[in-house]
Amino acid sequence: MAKTEHRPVRAWAARWFLAVFCGLPSAVLGHDPGLSTATLRLESDKLEAVLVFSVVDVGELVDLHRDGKGQIAKEQLAKAAAELSAKAAQSLEVEFDEQPVQTTVARCRFEETDNASIYLSFPARPFAKLVVRSKWLAMARWEQRQPF
Repeated sequence: MAKTEHRPVRAWAARWFLAVFCGLPSAVLGHDPGLSTATLRLESDKLEAVLVFSVVDVGELVDLHRDGKGQIAKEQLAKAAAELSAKAAQSLEVEFDEQPVQTTVARCRFEETDNASIYLSFPARPFAKLVVRSKWLAMARWEQRQPF
C-alpha cells in the first residue's frame, strides 16, 4: 500500500484554522486583541497544535488581574495555566474522515511576557479528509462586553 501524502490537506487546514482562529476575534471585538497564533503540524501518528495567546487574549479566557505595579502574580499564572490546560483539551474538534478524535495531551505554560503557549496533541491515522474546528470563541467572555 502506497503512503498517502497529506501536505495539501495540511496547508489548507492550517490556512483555514488561522483564518477562523485569528481572523474572527478581531472582527468581533470592540478592542484591539493581542497577537495570537496557531500552528498545526501533521505527522504520520499525530496532529499537533501549538496555540500562543497574547496576555490580552488570555484575559478573555481566564481571570488575570495585575497588581499595583502592573504585574501578574506567579501563583495566579499557575492557576491560569491549569485552567487553560483544562479548557484547551476541549477547545478543538478534530475529525479524520468524519471520525472525531480526542486530545491526548493538553498543557499550557506562560512565557516571561505573560503570553500563554498551549500544546495539544491528537492521535492521527491515514485519512482523506481532515476537519479542525476551534471552539475558543464560544469559551471566551467576549459576549459579556458592551457593544462598540
